[in-house]
Amino acid sequence: MKISRLYLILFLLVAVQACSQPAKLIDKKTEKLFEKAKTAYQQRNDEEAMTWVVKTIQRSPDYPDAHMLKFQLHQDSKQFDEAKLELEKVIKISPNFFPNAHLFLGRIYLSEGNYQKSIERLEYFRKYRDADSKLLNEASSHLATCYFATEAIKHPVPFDPISLGSAINSSNSEYFPTLTANDQTMLFTRRVKVENSSLEQEDFYISVKENDQWQMAKALKYINTSGNEGAPSIAPNGELIVFTACENVYGEYGGGKKGLGSCDLFYSFRVGNQWSKPRNMGPNINSRNWETQPSISADGRTLYFVRANKKKRGINNLDIYTSILNKEGEWTLATKLSEVVNTPRDESSVLIHPDGRTLYFTSDGHLGMGGEDIFVSRKDENGKWGMPVNLGYPINTHNNENSLVVTASGEIAYFSSDRKGGLGGLDLYQFELYPEIRPTRVNYMQGFVFDEVSKKPIQAFFELIDIKTGKTVVESYSNTVDGNFLVTVPTDRDYALNVSAPDYLFYSANFTAKEGSAAKPFLVDVPLSKLSSGVSIVLENIFFDTDQYEPKSESDIEIKKIHSLLNNNPTLRIELSGHTDNVGSEAHNKELSLKRAQSVMNSLLEYGIDKSRIEVKGFGSEKPITDNSAESGRAKNRRTEMKIL
Repeated sequence: MKISRLYLILFLLVAVQACSQPAKLIDKKTEKLFEKAKTAYQQRNDEEAMTWVVKTIQRSPDYPDAHMLKFQLHQDSKQFDEAKLELEKVIKISPNFFPNAHLFLGRIYLSEGNYQKSIERLEYFRKYRDADSKLLNEASSHLATCYFATEAIKHPVPFDPISLGSAINSSNSEYFPTLTANDQTMLFTRRVKVENSSLEQEDFYISVKENDQWQMAKALKYINTSGNEGAPSIAPNGELIVFTACENVYGEYGGGKKGLGSCDLFYSFRVGNQWSKPRNMGPNINSRNWETQPSISADGRTLYFVRANKKKRGINNLDIYTSILNKEGEWTLATKLSEVVNTPRDESSVLIHPDGRTLYFTSDGHLGMGGEDIFVSRKDENGKWGMPVNLGYPINTHNNENSLVVTASGEIAYFSSDRKGGLGGLDLYQFELYPEIRPTRVNYMQGFVFDEVSKKPIQAFFELIDIKTGKTVVESYSNTVDGNFLVTVPTDRDYALNVSAPDYLFYSANFTAKEGSAAKPFLVDVPLSKLSSGVSIVLENIFFDTDQYEPKSESDIEIKKIHSLLNNNPTLRIELSGHTDNVGSEAHNKELSLKRAQSVMNSLLEYGIDKSRIEVKGFGSEKPITDNSAESGRAKNRRTEMKIL
């Protein structure tokens, strides 16, 4: 919308001769007044230029050159409403005096959300077939936006934003929220005043939810500094934060060394109630450019973020990048997402949902309402991102929308806005997502890992494995200090859960997260037993068909876990025992239970375990662990156990 000073000066020198209709007759005194205005403008004395241009217009109200100069003076001083009025006067006085004025005014109307007026000006401009081709293409692009927006307004989507209230919001600006998977902890950026200064800086604030109410947000200790920290992403388990920090904190975070660019990404781990000293994520993530707005996947192994790539004339172009944590624990060289997501314009404010395949982001390059809109793209089975979908009006408007975060359930979204009725600046709001733009529902499992005897917390390794495919879906650790854990659980699957720690017998469980069973979170406390003689566990993930003794293929997950235990503890000897319910003859049950134990042993022998380290027994129905009167009890009694010898 802004015209360069040199361009306007050249235009005013030739405008009357170049216009497509006869010029207005201007007297000598008007010309002298306007010459003084142009001279002052050339000398960058805008205040004096305004004085002379006002006098020019007072003498000759229909002089379009003077109104064009007054338009630019208002534009330079960011008096946009006044600038628009002058442009409207130019067109009213002489519609063809300056053809580009129609394009400029069309831009202004579009930025205000006045789509119909914008269409009128842009269509008028397109009549000038000999106009600059780039400007004609721009007009066509703006028209596409206007027509899209007018249709979107006719078909609004459900949207009822609710402020998060004074516990979260303040008279300052709050933005870039991020959540743990259980929707109980929110971290966000707040712009605060620097003490004893008129300047402002960005700091992190954190709030926890109690009785379904957000508690008063507090400044985040151990990470906030005297510099700017912004755009955080907290891992769904609450154990890791990735965030943006800039030059003035490099000395504190970079071990005395400068960062790699103007702003870099850093990370910090939670250790009990504290956070580790933040560290730079390194050259595979950070560059000489500006990196910001990270989003970490549920398993902590994929990072999405925004990088500002400098284009011609020093203009930054924002694109979304991604990097993967490899088996060696190193982040791979970041790569730009495909052109399906990224455009020649700006993409930012990226969020990867805990389902791992739904990406929300902001863009002014995809067709939208005129400003920066929020879009959603979904990854297919081949790992390719689908065509982004605009979230619709009134979620998106002619203003800029960003900072979206979506709960693991996919039902609620949070975002920042400076809409009327807020407490000041940008405030945080929540709203219910309509079904068509929701991600795949993700639940979570939360609990505490502890020593079965001493009850002391243990840091343990978690594996959540899809029983059908045998693939590990989530890997995580319980907290080093308090033993707490929180892992996301994608729905519509059956899972094997394995929890292990050095010098302890692993924990085995299975559960279903299919539809109808995943409405509530899974709350599990995990007792681990020291590796000592006589300790035993039920192998919950060893499966057999009815009256069969060969383990089903789904049992490979558990068998590999036993192999790993024996391999890591070469002096360990175990007993595998089979157990049945009381249905059928005892002789048959004993034979079946023994064969089942032997089959599990044979599988371990195929992995190279020495036979002398394994004993097998079949107890039939002799040792029930619960009542056999109901099917639920009989199912528990049909089991395979492992005991340390």
